[in-house]
Amino acid sequence: MIIWPTLILVSGLVNLPSASAQTLSTSNKPSGPLCGSSTPATQCILSATCALAGDCQCPAGFYGDGDFHCNPEARARTQITGTDNTLLTLANTSADLLWPCRTRFTEVKTTRISDGNICHFQIFALNKVIGGRVSAAGVEVHFQVEGDSTIPNGIGIRKEGIVDHGVFTFAEWGRDAFELEEAVTEADPNFSPDSMYTDTDGSGSGDSPSSFSSTTFIDDGEDDSDDWGAPEQLGIGSGQVVSATLDDDNFAVVDVPDCGVDIRFRPPNVISAQQTQNPGVAVSVDERNSPEYPASETYLSESPTSNSLATQALQNGQTNTLEALNRAMMFAAKQPSTQVGEECEKTAFTYRSTCSSPSDRLQALASCSFFLSEKPLVGCMDTETDGTGHRSLNAFRLCLLSICGQNSKFCLLLKSRVEDRGCMAYTTPAFQSMPCTA
Repeated sequence: MIIWPTLILVSGLVNLPSASAQTLSTSNKPSGPLCGSSTPATQCILSATCALAGDCQCPAGFYGDGDFHCNPEARARTQITGTDNTLLTLANTSADLLWPCRTRFTEVKTTRISDGNICHFQIFALNKVIGGRVSAAGVEVHFQVEGDSTIPNGIGIRKEGIVDHGVFTFAEWGRDAFELEEAVTEADPNFSPDSMYTDTDGSGSGDSPSSFSSTTFIDDGEDDSDDWGAPEQLGIGSGQVVSATLDDDNFAVVDVPDCGVDIRFRPPNVISAQQTQNPGVAVSVDERNSPEYPASETYLSESPTSNSLATQALQNGQTNTLEALNRAMMFAAKQPSTQVGEECEKTAFTYRSTCSSPSDRLQALASCSFFLSEKPLVGCMDTETDGTGHRSLNAFRLCLLSICGQNSKFCLLLKSRVEDRGCMAYTTPAFQSMPCTA
């Protein structure tokens, strides 16, 4: 495996470690009008107008958010947007997305208008902790046309980005192949929390549990034909080319009109208070292309008709936000072999294995999710200068082990780490008073 390069901020500039597997591009289009009385003012997209109330409004025949994207009325949409990283599913259910990891967003099959073949998309949201908050920092698209032997195997497109001083910087990778990823759902009934750690202090820094399958991490090695490398484009006939482009609203866009699917990503600002254009990932699907959503219950976006996320949340007596966090870990995506990626994998594995009953999971989410939801705490645990999100995620995992495993060692270790970072004041009163006893 190789380590994914990641966007970092150094002395006010966005840099990316040198790697032949990516290409950088920038955008700073003026987009639409500024709107509202906030500082900075909200910037509408080009097709929207600023209403007297200070809101960006979509034009007639379109719906959505005029400061993000306006969708034709014939399209269903799902998105993750804003500084709260708000998920809106295809069933119009909303939740804040707290999971700071690569996430299964949606899968859709549509009928191609020109020849009746099937277009197959699988889309991942790449979430990270940026500036003390969880943000959608990239998108990954897997695409192929089924039933046409003249078209190559497919294509993979990965886009990540950041905004700094009004400049949108994108990094892009490509893959000359389509690879459908199954959800990672495995749990170990004989799981021992101590197997997560090799250091004498129980820190587990840098270790990889032997119980993990190699298939739970992305095969990003250089020894096969499915490598992520330089950006790719895929010709699908009749002069149509599938690729990522930058539009006038500072989106990276993968639009396949013949398949009725539009995918777009606008990166977050390092400092949320300076964000004038709403960041996020969005997918819209034309209903006239007869879309189907395979295994929709394993994706955050679900399907337009299922509304399973809200239904399950209601049955469990918890919020949509916690149900989305539960789904992200129970039906996990593979993770990159980075420090944060390994922490993501360990955390999801711990949740599935240690919190083995529905009641355990409900209690754990209610007790521990504040490590990911409370922005002052996230910003304290993972500062803008040295944080990548792994400390907040590690604290969340230690909390899961403390609650579900009833293990005083992990409780003491967790409190020690929070105190060492000087962050105890940002935690909940229940956590501060929680006794670390078996």
